[in-house]
Amino acid sequence: MTSFRYSIATTLAAVALMALASPPAYAQAADAEPPAAAPQITDQQLQSYAVAALQVEKVNKTYQPMINKAPTREEQKTLYDKAAQEMVEVIRNSGLSVEQYNQITTLVQSNPELSKQVQGYMDKNR
Repeated sequence: MTSFRYSIATTLAAVALMALASPPAYAQAADAEPPAAAPQITDQQLQSYAVAALQVEKVNKTYQPMINKAPTREEQKTLYDKAAQEMVEVIRNSGLSVEQYNQITTLVQSNPELSKQVQGYMDKNR
């Protein structure tokens, strides 16, 4: 069994997606006080997250080589924008908002128990 890890590109893509999805809300969130307690994540949300994370990873693996090979910055940006759009769609189709996806990403990266749970759901969906 492989351990649950995020590529830097996937993590950065998720953060970028949050900014693309709603820039004003993201700016407000950055200025707000951090919440006193971590948000409660349901088992269903973790399952949805695992499915979405697998799909985001597929989109990333599809587009990253094309972006790297694109001859101009303009073509790279066009491909990046298409990838970001697909990632947002995948996340929303999983039943999560981009903000929820990013929150869960942060929690999973910092919580080994959650990471293990998500890895189990990902293994079932591969």
